[in-house]
Amino acid sequence: MGLLDNVKAAAAGVSQKVSGNMDLMGLNSQISAAEKEVNELFLKLGAAYFEAHKDNPDDALKEMVNTLVEKEKALTELRNAAQTKKAENAAVSFTPPPTPAQTVGQNTQATEGVTCPHCGAPNQPGKFCARCGKPTAG
Repeated sequence: MGLLDNVKAAAAGVSQKVSGNMDLMGLNSQISAAEKEVNELFLKLGAAYFEAHKDNPDDALKEMVNTLVEKEKALTELRNAAQTKKAENAAVSFTPPPTPAQTVGQNTQATEGVTCPHCGAPNQPGKFCARCGKPTAG
């Protein structure tokens, strides 16, 4: 067997290996897609069972159903806490309140009820809102 025969045999081996790997990749892709479909069906089945039986679960699944109900309540509480924190964060001012020295000589009656026309935040009279930074009428 000559050098040319060895090169041909090696090329045929490489070609067969690449073809086999491509087939394997295709099969792995199909397996992955099928596993995803099965998992989605399990999720739908579990959700349907839970909705149908959450008030009266089978004894075998009662503990899991009760745990899920507790987790849903805890999740609702966490979402409510996040909304509260979001509202608190939105109300944070980035400017300090005026010092007494800054307010000396100002007519305090004129500043009562002054609000930003954009965000509604109470403001001191001025050209820009202390909260949102947009121009004000004052």
